[in-house]
Amino acid sequence: MLKLEDLTLRLHPADNVLVVKRPLKPGVELESGSLRLTVAKGIPPGHKLALTEIPAGARIIKYGQTIGFATSRILPGEHVHTHNVELGAFGRDYAFGVDARPVAYHPASAMRHFQGYARPNGKAGTRNYIGVISSVNCSAGLRHPARRAA
Repeated sequence: MLKLEDLTLRLHPADNVLVVKRPLKPGVELESGSLRLTVAKGIPPGHKLALTEIPAGARIIKYGQTIGFATSRILPGEHVHTHNVELGAFGRDYAFGVDARPVAYHPASAMRHFQGYARPNGKAGTRNYIGVISSVNCSAGLRHPARRAA
């Protein structure tokens, strides 16, 4: 029995699908606490695995957002992809950033050091940065609220 967390990612607590990190072969058993899933068919990395039963017509939730609808009943452990997901019309909430809070910056007078280096010109530099890039095209059909048709 393999740990679910080692081989999949749950991007939001409301998600009913998991993102597969490594190829999963049919019959692989995954567990997390009392939850147990058996992979029905091989699933490539980056694809989705049903976490719960998803009835036909129900929403597929990833990132806490609807990314499509089940074309047929999807059982836990099944591959969720174009063969059993379709797009559909539904109401959207375009209230982007409503949960945003002002950043509480650390005052410059209280700063003492950071992980960096001195450049020859006297300025400071860093080699530490993080880039966050989406690896899927699930939201390609979404429009910015200012651009949606009236």
